[in-house]
Amino acid sequence: MTVDGTSSSYALASVGVTAEMDITSGSSVFTPYGLLAYTTRSSDAYSVETAFAGMDPMLTPVDARDDTWVDLGLGVETILSQTNGRETRIGGEYRGAFFSEDYESHSVRLFVEMTF
Repeated sequence: MTVDGTSSSYALASVGVTAEMDITSGSSVFTPYGLLAYTTRSSDAYSVETAFAGMDPMLTPVDARDDTWVDLGLGVETILSQTNGRETRIGGEYRGAFFSEDYESHSVRLFVEMTF
């Protein structure tokens, strides 16, 4: 089977809120944060030329991808060290997409960030 090259474009828009707060515990500062956003995606339908070996090409339709969902993110981070413009930060977060007919996404991220 051969498939012609294809490209497509879509519009993705989000509107939402983020919040964070510093919590001091001894000499450490923890920053929990969260985000909540309404997201929409819109694209046009198009066709791709395909053919099986030895047969005439045909157009295969690709449906438009229109969808909406709610993005949710929760996390916490803290600064391990900070000296002379250098900083080491650690944290973890969860991000997910909910309430969609066709799209769902979930991720967990643990991180160490160093600025020098």
